[in-house]
Amino acid sequence: MMFEKLEREVKNGKGAALVTVVRSSGSTPAEVGKLMVVYDDGQIDGTIGGGNLEKTTIGRAVEMIRKGISDTISYDLSKDLSMNCGGHVEVFVRVIKPDYRLIIVGGGHIAYYLNKLAKVINFRTIIFDSRAEMLTKDRYGEADELVLGGVVENLSTFNFTENDFIVVVTHGHKHDEDALFEIMDKNVKYIGAIG
Repeated sequence: MMFEKLEREVKNGKGAALVTVVRSSGSTPAEVGKLMVVYDDGQIDGTIGGGNLEKTTIGRAVEMIRKGISDTISYDLSKDLSMNCGGHVEVFVRVIKPDYRLIIVGGGHIAYYLNKLAKVINFRTIIFDSRAEMLTKDRYGEADELVLGGVVENLSTFNFTENDFIVVVTHGHKHDEDALFEIMDKNVKYIGAIG
């Protein structure tokens, strides 16, 4: 269950880290092999033993996710974490970078080539359009998701992440404007539009 959720969240643009206890000696709440997934928002799945060890590791893992750096962290539980147990624990934090998503608003000729280019550089692509004749699997077979229907309505309920890139290239300036007003306050990496 933990790994299925991890895969799903990373595909949806969340950063994460897999924390593994690799060494444990003396009196410690951590057992070698224990696993915990830490997400970029500080949420977790699993445990490495709880207490200050876990709390401190979560904070450090979130920072490592932001920096994109995997590393080993060693703790002397008494000196480093003021824990009475007095043992030593070493954890390996493996950062798992999120899949970047390109959300293309519009299914016309610009979107067609933009989708192809995005797939070359390993982006997941999601294309929104209200025109069924433009948003077909024949045309966009490489796309990861096609969202057909009212564009503004679909954008309003879509779960954006901070690792998303959005490009607005609809079939009219009014449609571009409506889409931009809907997404302009989203916390994403990039928002662009055709001029």
